Amino acid sequence: MSLKIFKGNVVPARNPEGGILLVTEVPDPKVFSSYLAHLREFLESAIKLSGVQSEEDKLELIADLIALFYKAPLLEEPVRGIHLSPFKVYLAYRILRNQFEYLRVSRMKDVVKEISDKNIIEKEFLPLFKILNETTSEAEAVLMRYPADTRPGYNISSLLVHWLTVSALAWSRGYHLELSRKRLVILRIASLLHDIGKPLEPKRHVSRGKNEAMNLLRGLIDQSSLDAILEIVGAHHARNYEGPFNAEVRAIKDADSFSSGIDRLGSLVKDVVLKELAASQNISE
Repeated sequence: MSLKIFKGNVVPARNPEGGILLVTEVPDPKVFSSYLAHLREFLESAIKLSGVQSEEDKLELIADLIALFYKAPLLEEPVRGIHLSPFKVYLAYRILRNQFEYLRVSRMKDVVKEISDKNIIEKEFLPLFKILNETTSEAEAVLMRYPADTRPGYNISSLLVHWLTVSALAWSRGYHLELSRKRLVILRIASLLHDIGKPLEPKRHVSRGKNEAMNLLRGLIDQSSLDAILEIVGAHHARNYEGPFNAEVRAIKDADSFSSGIDRLGSLVKDVVLKELAASQNISE
């Protein structure tokens, strides 16, 4: 029996056919594999442009790049290529800030002026923007249609939103625990990648996600940093993890649970939504 999921939306979602989107079929995993390949290409190109040298700077850049890559489809420009959008300007600034001191300015309008005057976008960033444009349809086809939780009745929050909220919550917890700069950014990257295996193998998403995280980051960061990220991703559902990253694993577990609470409507789900869904689809509650 093939897996079927149900994805609803608390507000109308973009739908080419009009109306409110209700997804009842699993999105094609091949599309998500292409999305991850684009993310790898995006990271490689951006790191090369940045000129960052230290491991901490590179890790922090990668964390920001992954988050921005996730957010890009949510900030799609109505008309592409005519003017520099605030998103594109910030992306260019974030990539170049460790390389060009003149971009260290206090006001956004000064950033726009400096980047425009130096003709940086036209010379260096068009390939990156092309990757983002090509990826938008992939993200809409999978991430906006894939729920954070595939169990019937818990399918309102999208996986894309889940990744971003878990990252924000886990980072906040790690900061409160006064983790070192490197451990804090490793936690952030692991939380951004903790569920990337779900669109490929939802029932084995932890092991698949660990493998995809390795493919995504291998060769871009030091092996010790990669090993730490993979261990945290692999342990985020472990019941009795005992290892060197207890604080990070606990932070992701708590953030994961809290983020999933978006879907947890308690008795309403159990008494109304789940029963109606089970009846309409002839499945067990």
